Amino acid sequence: MFWSSAGLGIVWLLLYPNAPYLLTDLLHLTVMKDMYTFKGHWTYHYWYAFVVIFLFSWQGLALGFLSAYQLQYIVRQRAGALASWLFIAAISPLAGYGILLGREYRLNSWDMLHNAGVFYAYIRDSLQPSTLPYSMGFGLVIAFVYVTFYGFINWFAAGRGAEDAAPSGG
Repeated sequence: MFWSSAGLGIVWLLLYPNAPYLLTDLLHLTVMKDMYTFKGHWTYHYWYAFVVIFLFSWQGLALGFLSAYQLQYIVRQRAGALASWLFIAAISPLAGYGILLGREYRLNSWDMLHNAGVFYAYIRDSLQPSTLPYSMGFGLVIAFVYVTFYGFINWFAAGRGAEDAAPSGG
């Protein structure tokens, strides 16, 4: 049971950075800003693209954080509140590192399976002091948004009297 849970946890961790990564797709709006302006003003095409990217990003963040919330609950049940928050503290910078690998090194989660040699070579190349601020910066954003998400869930759950609905505490 432990090994299957650990294996599923590793697969989840490999895929988890994809959720907050979607937020970085807003970058395309600035890179392609000439395509979205006319006589110095944003066109409706810009706002349409912004809304579409934002909504996909929002859905990705919400579903990604919901999955983290569920895993935090499992960790809390098995190891306690402190361990569950240490879990969140660990996965946030790892997800930030995953965003670095995807955005800057153009790696995909599935590259680990079908192109493992290239995947590990990029990881070796990316492990340097200059990448730490990028990973930690995104990790802090992920942690901040997660704690906000966590707070809202527990605030709503407390309002309905569902005390056991959340991994609260600590």
